[in-house]
Amino acid sequence: MRERLHAWHADAVPRVVASVNLSEVLVGPSSDPVLLRRARAALEVRTHLPSEPLAVEAARLRGTHPVSFPDAYLLATAAHLGAGLCSFDRTVRRAAAAEGLAVG
Repeated sequence: MRERLHAWHADAVPRVVASVNLSEVLVGPSSDPVLLRRARAALEVRTHLPSEPLAVEAARLRGTHPVSFPDAYLLATAAHLGAGLCSFDRTVRRAAAAEGLAVG
């Protein structure tokens, strides 16, 4: 995992995360302000605020694929931005492929 994160930072591709997904990622470190600051700094991502059309698309994706709402927002955000996505979750990767999204 650590190697993947280092490679992720090295390739200089901008990273965007939906605010819903950022919340999910920060659950663990959120109980400690120092860990929370470190986690946010380490991620080096820009936050994307979902719009109503994106929320509707996330609902469609949630209803179409066996994914959670945070995962549906990941898929919807990637589609909305015309971007690829990264996930270690096979179900998310299958849903992305079914939706024609690039998966890294």
